[in-house]
Amino acid sequence: MTTIYYFTGTGNSLWAARKLSELLDGATLKPMAKLMKEKTVAADSDTVGFVFPLYFSGTPDIVMRFVDKINLDKADYCFTVVTRGLTGGIVFSQLNGILERKSKRLHSAFYLTTHDNYIPNFNAPSEEKAKRITDSALSRIQKIADIIRNKVDEKPRDSLAGKLTGNFAYHGWIKEVHEKDREFWTDEQCNSCGTCVKVCPVDNVEMVDGKPSWHHRCEQCFACIHLCPKTSIQIGRRTLKRTRYRHPDISLKDIIAQKG
Repeated sequence: MTTIYYFTGTGNSLWAARKLSELLDGATLKPMAKLMKEKTVAADSDTVGFVFPLYFSGTPDIVMRFVDKINLDKADYCFTVVTRGLTGGIVFSQLNGILERKSKRLHSAFYLTTHDNYIPNFNAPSEEKAKRITDSALSRIQKIADIIRNKVDEKPRDSLAGKLTGNFAYHGWIKEVHEKDREFWTDEQCNSCGTCVKVCPVDNVEMVDGKPSWHHRCEQCFACIHLCPKTSIQIGRRTLKRTRYRHPDISLKDIIAQKG
């Protein structure tokens, strides 16, 4: 039996987890954000996977905390699929560092190129480009599923280049990640709909006098920015002309549901 634990911001990782689940005979999907609210979390499968996005060449803080929290005594095969725009990083070393404290380790680990949704730097991809990326990702997921199904032990390690760039980029970023929402603001298009509150996976947003207010527990998933129906949430002035993104096969309801 296989259980896939996922974390998503704009749907890429949930889409990947769903496709992988279909190829693994209906593996169970469970959201990390919801389970983080539980006092204890224990995996009841022999095969356990973690699917999530790459953040600044490393692992999202909530994912690090989840992997540290979960009891994996029943698991004998662990894998991860990390969605990314292009670069690699230090994810495999980070997860192995936590798993080894539980007398576990990654048996297989994969990067999956999806749409880059880092809105401070990039626009959403065109429809044509998005289709090319999705088609390539589907082919990759099929190969990943075969490896997991056969429990191939690949003893994954981060590349030297990934370690060099990852250690430089990630450690400075993670120190300030929760405070980065201090740059967020809303323009005059905000209609007080509260979508930002609903989609935030860590309950970092609340409405105050009809406008969103952030409480500095930010994961930098940018769900509140990408999924605002009025595109009214900005980061400084960098996002004023940026196009927003949600994976076309993932609904707003799907993203909200990961909170439980």
